[in-house]
Amino acid sequence: MKKPFQKKKKKKKILDIDVTNPEAWNLKALVHYEQKNYSKALDAIEKAVESDPTYGMAWYNKACFLSLVNQVPESLEALKRSIEIDVKNARKSIRDKDFTNVRIEEGFKRIVEVVVLESIRQGYHTLGAIVWTTFLDKADAEDALRKLLEKGLIVQHEKRDGLSKIPIYDLTADVAERMGKEKKGLFGITKKQLPKPVKNLKEISQAIQSVREAIEEEDVEKTIEIFEEFIDPTKSGEQMIEQFFEEHREIRLWKIRLKDRGVDYLIENKAKMLNLFDNIEVTITKKLRNEMS
Repeated sequence: MKKPFQKKKKKKKILDIDVTNPEAWNLKALVHYEQKNYSKALDAIEKAVESDPTYGMAWYNKACFLSLVNQVPESLEALKRSIEIDVKNARKSIRDKDFTNVRIEEGFKRIVEVVVLESIRQGYHTLGAIVWTTFLDKADAEDALRKLLEKGLIVQHEKRDGLSKIPIYDLTADVAERMGKEKKGLFGITKKQLPKPVKNLKEISQAIQSVREAIEEEDVEKTIEIFEEFIDPTKSGEQMIEQFFEEHREIRLWKIRLKDRGVDYLIENKAKMLNLFDNIEVTITKKLRNEMS
């Protein structure tokens, strides 16, 4: 879960750093979490979400800490907010042992089907696409689709794929209108339409979270795949060139080297890669706070 620390000696340094951005508060919270000091972890994570209410990982960690101190309703609310921001937090929560105290709650059980509904709203209409974008197990996604069909929230069609037919899922007309025109989020919270520059920065920030995990896991294929998010001009490449030109060039070079040398190169340059993405995220955090203030 979250972001485990590689070396214990880093913990004290993190506690002493200048805590002027949400990421710093999040890191402080994780230090206290590892020490099982959940009240201090909650104090720090509150500062993170106050500094940046769109920081999905901070909301997710807040939900974990609240569950650990058995504040069930508050934990569920924080978890819902984190999923609003990043649908991938759904899969983490379903398998995260920190949510043992809230797993039996009906609100937690609804998370899978609500995430599937949101995935369909975002344009993923087949079972395979839904599984890919939400990171849910196929069985969980199928069960959620069945429940959503029973509730009349979605409809099923078929599309021919060669000689076979595959099921296609769409929101019902009234659900589509309510979620689309009112821009409702997963749990009925009205979401603001972000200006394009802010939206682009948030997409880069979310990609950073994913690439960090891939690098930490020393997963070469996944790392190369996510690097495309920063390189491809149809994704975040154009924004990277405009605002992080040197970093963009470095990532392109890393991608070539990883294809040539594989995991050995990743291990040798792991710290350098993580540091570069940390620096980008700090800059993005500052830009987001200025844009949204």
